[in-house]
Amino acid sequence: MRKKIIMRLPRYLILAVLVSAGLLGLLILHWLQPAVPVPVEGIIQPGESSIQEAIDRATKGAVIQLAAGTWQENIRINRSLTLQGAGTGKTIIDGIKKGYPVIWIEATGKDETIEVKLEGLTITGAEEGDADPDARIGADGILIQGEVRVSITNSTITKNRHGIELRDLAQAEITGTTFSGNSHGVVLWESARAEISNSTISGDKKGAGILLWDSSQAEITELATSGNWHGILLRDSSRAGITDTTLSENEVGIGLAGEAQAMITGSSISKNGWGIGLVGEAQTTITSSSISRNRQEGIGVGGEARAVITDSTISENYHGIILRRIARAEIRNSTISRNRWGIELSVVAAAEFIESTISVNGVGVLIRGSAQIRVTESIISNTKWHGIELRDSAQAMIINSRIEYGGPGIALAGTAKAVITNSTIVKNMEGGRLRNSARLEISGSTISGNQGDGFILRNSAYLAVTDSIISQNEQHGIKLLNSAQAVVTDSTICDNKEYGFKLLDSAQAEITDNLIQGNRKGGILSFSDHPVRGGNNTMLQNGVDLLGNILAGLRIPLMEPAEMEIRLPDPAFPTLQHAIDALLPGGRLILSDGSYTGGVTIGHDLTIVATEGAKPTIKGGFAVISLLMNARVEMDGLLLQGGWIGLAGGTTIQVEITGCTISGNRAYGIKLWDSAQAEITGSTISGNERDGIKLLNAAQAMITGSIISGNRGNGIEIRDWAQAKITGSTLLENAVHGIKLWDSAEALLRENAILSNRYGVNAIQLVHGSVTGLSNIIPGPGEPSENHHHNVIPARLGFLMTEEGGVYP
Repeated sequence: MRKKIIMRLPRYLILAVLVSAGLLGLLILHWLQPAVPVPVEGIIQPGESSIQEAIDRATKGAVIQLAAGTWQENIRINRSLTLQGAGTGKTIIDGIKKGYPVIWIEATGKDETIEVKLEGLTITGAEEGDADPDARIGADGILIQGEVRVSITNSTITKNRHGIELRDLAQAEITGTTFSGNSHGVVLWESARAEISNSTISGDKKGAGILLWDSSQAEITELATSGNWHGILLRDSSRAGITDTTLSENEVGIGLAGEAQAMITGSSISKNGWGIGLVGEAQTTITSSSISRNRQEGIGVGGEARAVITDSTISENYHGIILRRIARAEIRNSTISRNRWGIELSVVAAAEFIESTISVNGVGVLIRGSAQIRVTESIISNTKWHGIELRDSAQAMIINSRIEYGGPGIALAGTAKAVITNSTIVKNMEGGRLRNSARLEISGSTISGNQGDGFILRNSAYLAVTDSIISQNEQHGIKLLNSAQAVVTDSTICDNKEYGFKLLDSAQAEITDNLIQGNRKGGILSFSDHPVRGGNNTMLQNGVDLLGNILAGLRIPLMEPAEMEIRLPDPAFPTLQHAIDALLPGGRLILSDGSYTGGVTIGHDLTIVATEGAKPTIKGGFAVISLLMNARVEMDGLLLQGGWIGLAGGTTIQVEITGCTISGNRAYGIKLWDSAQAEITGSTISGNERDGIKLLNAAQAMITGSIISGNRGNGIEIRDWAQAKITGSTLLENAVHGIKLWDSAEALLRENAILSNRYGVNAIQLVHGSVTGLSNIIPGPGEPSENHHHNVIPARLGFLMTEEGGVYP
């Protein structure tokens, strides 16, 4: 059983553990050897004897003590002994042979391993050249090769090409030592081993503080490296454990290539060009470390490299973590903050982000190409731009996580796909933004309190929402433009500041089995070319439940239709909408004096009248009355006020308005579009904040004997291909135009009084339409009840004021 467990561990963890155990075992065996008397050669003074002479005559295990001073020589050691200086900076060995090591330690070829200790020395002078390139003999401060164990303590190794070079089976323990001005501080080749602790390495930007090749291994503890090209560089199959180490102001803090592996624990990698970089098939485990303020990437993983990051902080880098090609990373219980990009993945890289936080970044997560990420039990917050952004064919799975206080919480483009489960997207600029052919599936989640829309979709984007809450967003719950599509089931869409759903252009939606409640403007608004599919939605307390080109069957009636006539008030019908829903097609609703709550939808044939002598008021809602597709409605003697629109209707609706007053609405008195038809007789449309009557698309209106007055915009605006026949009516004191025509609109004006408006009739922006009429009173400036600027624009419309009449253009 134990063997099976070990086999399941990652390969680099097994190797790192074995390496650590092996080195520790060697050290224990070394230090537990029985003490033996050590001959001391006495103190050698500079100028009295060369160090090499002392070495050549020394017995095994001898201690050679060097006084303060400088020896200009290159020495070679092939036996066990100790070189003990007076202290770093005091005892200096300065190599004079170009291309040779200052100290060359090698085994004699015998079976026994030699052991050498170097203490309190400064070693310098091996600055350039290779004495024997074939044998790789060159300018090293210390060259260690063969079966040698070397301890280097409290020394300084400076201004050499390589500070220390280990080869073959050489082993070294380096403690309390300073490396400076070397191209490479410590170089390990082949199967060399080193323990480096409590030391500093500062370079000249040409090489590495520590360089490992081949299958060499190092345990690095409490090291500080700075000013190197690489603080630590591992290549080939080398291994390193890096603990409590500081790497700063290098071009690269730690670099790994080939199949190199590193375990990094409790370390600080900061103020480098790049923090940690992996390429090839390199692997690293980073635990309890800080990677911060690096100019480029905190952690960069490319090729087929792998990284496991736990309990760490990656902050204030340009990229916190970037993964390229087919790289992989697992990030657990870590914080990625204050980077321009928190995490970026490209090509086919993949990452798993678990119980972690991405906060205060420009972009939290950017995924490009075919890269993939899985985010579990994590927080993505306070991003300047996107919380999570997916491009191209990228994919994301987000589970039990929170995305908050960003630009769009999640943004998808291209053919990107994302699945969000049991998560929260709150208080972003927008909950989600989808475009192109992107797809997003959401279940068991909450999208709430965002400053824009809960979701906005463009182009051919697709959204599926199940068992979720979309609420309290400052604009719409879900907005669909162009050819976007959404399927929303078993969810709650509530308390959004505008509409629960808004569909424009050729957008499509299937909306089924939802609670749509308390949306300020309306539950569902659709001006799409396609009818909204679905049904069985419970709709309550919206500004209006349904508005636009939409069928009444989307909502569950508040009461089953069973009545042909209802008189209100009646306690059996608590609201006007209850009564409307309870009437069968062709039914009649009779209202007594009083105030009735507006925001009602009518989707079938119906007559609403006031009792004789009464003037019942229907007040409030986004549209006081919304007429749905196929509705045919007669209204008589009603007052509609206090909505955004008094009466709204579109495709295939027909309405007769007789003796009604539509006034005091925040935008339009009456707004009709598509092929809606209206007959307005003996009514007053006044005091609305925009236009009294607005006709769009192919809407048609016949207006007879009515008063359109005191509206803050136009009395009547006719656009697109809309048509109006206006006879015997008064258009008075409207703030802009009595009548304004645009585009291809058509109007017949006969026997009207168009008085005291800013402009009387304006058709200057009429492109292909026409104006016909006669016998209208339209006084110009200076005349009684003048239209203040012009009576007609262009002047050719003057025929409207003649008995003969005419046609324009």
